[in-house]
Amino acid sequence: MKKIIIIITIIVLISIIIFVYNRKSEKNGFTGTIYTINYCEGKDHCDKLITIGKKIPSSIKQYKSSEVAIKDFNNKKMYYKHIIKNDIVKESYVEFIIDNNMVSLKGADSSYYEHNKNVLLKIFDSNNCTISDTNIHCSAYGMYANAFQNGYVEVGYSYWNCYVSEKGNSLCSFGK
Repeated sequence: MKKIIIIITIIVLISIIIFVYNRKSEKNGFTGTIYTINYCEGKDHCDKLITIGKKIPSSIKQYKSSEVAIKDFNNKKMYYKHIIKNDIVKESYVEFIIDNNMVSLKGADSSYYEHNKNVLLKIFDSNNCTISDTNIHCSAYGMYANAFQNGYVEVGYSYWNCYVSEKGNSLCSFGK
């Protein structure tokens, strides 16, 4: 009987040690929301791409709020919001401000298309939108936004364009 109690005690202690170790390893990286304005200035290779499922490259400046990101982007009213878990990007959104409203389009998630479409119809007004079999395109207030059924989302303003591709890549560029 004593041997059984000792064995059970050892098993319980080992289980506790494993549980504590796993909890610590889950807390190793950052978890939360990060804002970025990652962009390439030229058409050449650029190390500013953010990809869902990977860490944000160290070359990309990260912000704790959208307001600071906008200010650092010369007050352009668009930026990225990334949901991070243990330093890994889990979700990416193109966000923008139009007519004093913050608008968020989730990228790389085809199941989110109807939500993105409804957001655009509401914020741009359906009279400023064109819907096709595979996407919606809206334009007003000097901006445009697109959402595609495959998960691609894009916002453009004053020769700038920011997108999250259907594969989860995020990047802004100038001159599109």
